Amino acid sequence: IDGKKADVVYAPIVKATNALPPVLVEVQNTVDKPFVRRVIKYCGHLCNEYDVEPIVVILSIHPVPSQIVSILANTDTASYMKILPSTHWAQ
Repeated sequence: IDGKKADVVYAPIVKATNALPPVLVEVQNTVDKPFVRRVIKYCGHLCNEYDVEPIVVILSIHPVPSQIVSILANTDTASYMKILPSTHWAQ
């Protein structure tokens, strides 16, 4: 994606839909703001390519810093899943 290497992108063989979106999996040593910005950029590329918002799975080796955790929102889907609201990187 954009000349950088994403860890894995799983995309359906058929046309991607909201029910079957592409999935970006990133294994990251440390999750920091530059990494979050990169993931947001990757998502933009995937939206352009598949015309649907992707799901992102991030596996962080080290604990996620509180400055990142503080901007994440909870979801009813699962207690271990978080949402990154766009209010923190777009107006």
